Amino acid sequence: MSLREGIGQATGLQWSGNISDAIILDNSEVYDNVKKGMERIHGEYLGLPGFRVLSGRQLDMDLLIVQIPPYPQSVVEAVMELYLFGIRRIISVSRGYRLGGDIEPNAVLLAEAAIPLDSVSEKVAKRGLPLASSRSLLERAREIIDVRFSEFQPYLGFTVTVDSPRLPWIYQEIEDYMGQRDVLGVDTVTAPLYALRYILPRLEALSMIIVQRKIQPQGQAVETDSEGYVRLLEREKKMESVLYIVALEIMHSLETSPAYRG
Repeated sequence: MSLREGIGQATGLQWSGNISDAIILDNSEVYDNVKKGMERIHGEYLGLPGFRVLSGRQLDMDLLIVQIPPYPQSVVEAVMELYLFGIRRIISVSRGYRLGGDIEPNAVLLAEAAIPLDSVSEKVAKRGLPLASSRSLLERAREIIDVRFSEFQPYLGFTVTVDSPRLPWIYQEIEDYMGQRDVLGVDTVTAPLYALRYILPRLEALSMIIVQRKIQPQGQAVETDSEGYVRLLEREKKMESVLYIVALEIMHSLETSPAYRG
């Protein structure tokens, strides 16, 4: 069976042609808004619950937009399939938590590297290996945000990746990293994404994390302020929509750079 005939078991993705770029989102509303604004849609693929893939054209560039459930297992399932279908550059835009008080709520964490405390990453890359982003994507992200998106405060730093930040025992697991230099966030996406670079040698990856929320010592099962929670979701949605544009411009600038393309 050729890849032209194959279907991704998790994503539902089929043949992607010559597309090599993908943006991963964890927000269904942002995905829907991106779909409405695409210059041209080549196709849409529905996979397992929570997985959708949009193949389309934006900024005169063909790419995939991928929605996943924001958990480490989902990252591995999606990225492995994307790579098999020819994707070599991936930027994820997701929501996480601030770790400590040194990072502002309107900040964007550009994950320079990830500390894996999830149950997946060590099965992909050996324990102890540094899980780092692709430097070219990281540097281009900082340049674009600094020049064109001044409403954001970009931070370069480390993120701690866990299975879920809402589990009641997670705070105790990450306490040792609080206050350490450059360890700024908690998320569920970055470590497995970066770990996959060790077994997928041509994969370039960057994780950009929205950190509107602050991790708390005592996890709560419910939110007590419904109006505040709605406002939080709206802020996150707006920020993720803007970061999608940042990711798009990163990829477009690299695709059109003679130096980068060699």
